[in-house]
Amino acid sequence: MRQVGWGMLEMKIGAAYLRKIPGSMIDRVEGLPLIRAIEVPADADHFYLGFELFVKKPREILVLDMEGRLPSEIDIQEKVRNGIKIIGKIHIRNHPYQVQTHQIAVLLGNKPRSAIEINKIFPLRWIHLDSGEEIEEFKDLLRGNPERLILEVWKKWIATYLENKGLPSDPEFLVGTAKDKYKGLKDRRGKYENLVVFDEHGGAVSAGAGGEGPILDRDALSKLLYYQSYSNVESTPKRLNIHQMTVNPLQKERLGIEIIEAALTRVIVIDERIQSAVRKKKARYPIPGMDYNEELRLMNIFVPRKEEVDLAGEMHDMTALRKWLKAQLEGKKTDFLVIHFGIIEKLLGTGGTVVGKFIREEVKTLDDRVEVIITSGRGKPNFISKKALFLHFSSIARYLLDERNKLHFTWELFSARTRLTNHE
Repeated sequence: MRQVGWGMLEMKIGAAYLRKIPGSMIDRVEGLPLIRAIEVPADADHFYLGFELFVKKPREILVLDMEGRLPSEIDIQEKVRNGIKIIGKIHIRNHPYQVQTHQIAVLLGNKPRSAIEINKIFPLRWIHLDSGEEIEEFKDLLRGNPERLILEVWKKWIATYLENKGLPSDPEFLVGTAKDKYKGLKDRRGKYENLVVFDEHGGAVSAGAGGEGPILDRDALSKLLYYQSYSNVESTPKRLNIHQMTVNPLQKERLGIEIIEAALTRVIVIDERIQSAVRKKKARYPIPGMDYNEELRLMNIFVPRKEEVDLAGEMHDMTALRKWLKAQLEGKKTDFLVIHFGIIEKLLGTGGTVVGKFIREEVKTLDDRVEVIITSGRGKPNFISKKALFLHFSSIARYLLDERNKLHFTWELFSARTRLTNHE
């Protein structure tokens, strides 16, 4: 037991965790240090004490070369340094439970995804390149600028994503602000079907000065692909500002794709704690006759109302929930269904097969493309199938109730994997 320096030790342990370095090695790290002190300017004559951490670059693209299509001269290590990892069937066979934390999987060859994704260890975003022409184009991208490759993969992904959901191929997002007097929205009056809207202070739904009516009424809101009001103390405008101020055109286009993806991702949340909190929470910028539940629905997030399904009630069988799920899933192209494990326990009992039974019989029969994520505040029960996706309840509550940030919420959902011990 160390008697001194506990504060610094705590920071070093946290930094080691981010780099997957065992706690026993924190005093023997080679290469870049775990943490170092730096001067943070306060003004011309003064500095604050700050600390700098070193973490690995984000893992962006996982390439699954199942048929050996890629040429041997490609520098694998150089790609890894830029967030691109290439593996083949031998690697997957030798490491069947190695969780891959990359953003997008690129599958090369004729083998279907279903034959490879036996365990939920791969990214949830997939693109499949099976034609010779597509694979040759991908080889050329691999030989070039990694940043360009990553952007092109994201563009291919969002095009596939929108097509599978039956959405317009060219959605546009607008940020309405008081500074520009919501000019962009005013110019689009009556033409809302292709639009994703972020509305500063809810100005577009508020009555204007001089007795003007709102720019967006309830009918207009119902036609939008997405609507979210926000205040400048929230985290959402920070991401919007980064997109606006980014000079690098590749980074700017990539962030724009992520914003569109987040807005159009359709999520169902079945959790009695979320249902209760949403019922009590007031909308930040109230629209006449609209509560927080409906505000979430404008953001493509659907929580059952208590009048529809009382998740905290007795619920002796699946009747009420099954009816609500059927209305929400059939023909709606839902992407994620997040459900509290306690709800499944209440309806189907406890055991290692109940999650699989719920997914198979109550969800996949209605829409096979939905990813089901189990959530719990107590961690993932060890008897749940290794194939089940899991997120802790705190992540769900944070982005629905505390920060209300759809972009960060979507990142969390797409990051869900099975909970295994070996993460790569």
